[in-house]
Amino acid sequence: MKVTLTKKESNAKPTEVVSVNILELASELADMELKLVWGETRKGLYEDEESCITTYSDEAQDIFNDLYDKYYSLIESIQEV
Repeated sequence: MKVTLTKKESNAKPTEVVSVNILELASELADMELKLVWGETRKGLYEDEESCITTYSDEAQDIFNDLYDKYYSLIESIQEV
């Protein structure tokens, strides 16, 4: 699903239209906030610290899921009708 956001300046016509993949944006925002919440050490954040693939620990995955849902709902609520 893609969301189109329109940047408006006061009462002027829209000046810029941006298409966003809502799944990717929600995922990136959730990942960024998870890393901020988890702290600088990030100990216990990943299932396998050496893996090239992001696999969160069970606790981190639960937090990520909640953050993802929050951001997905937020982005979806501001999309243009």
